[in-house]
Amino acid sequence: MDTIARLRAAATAIVAVLAFGTLGYVLFGWPVLDALY
Repeated sequence: MDTIARLRAAATAIVAVLAFGTLGYVLFGWPVLDALY
């Protein structure tokens, strides 16, 4: 595997993790914060 493909795969994985983390925080973080505060 060449460097460009490896970098592209790593960038895609990072973006996917950030997207899922943001979505999870929006869906589950706000109700939890509302319940706590």
